[in-house]
Amino acid sequence: MPFFGAALLARTRVMWRAVVRPRVDVHVDGLQVIGFLSRYWIPGVAIRRIEPEDGMRGWN
Repeated sequence: MPFFGAALLARTRVMWRAVVRPRVDVHVDGLQVIGFLSRYWIPGVAIRRIEPEDGMRGWN
């Protein structure tokens, strides 16, 4: 039973990261891209422009 609970918890975490969690956080000095299996940091000096598309939203 503990093995089944651990497997269910692991599967729930993977589904949470795949469906709900992917995002891009905008910081003063760069962007943090949080994906399915990894996180990436893009420094601000490497960004030339950002073009908003449908579906993008901001948090005030």
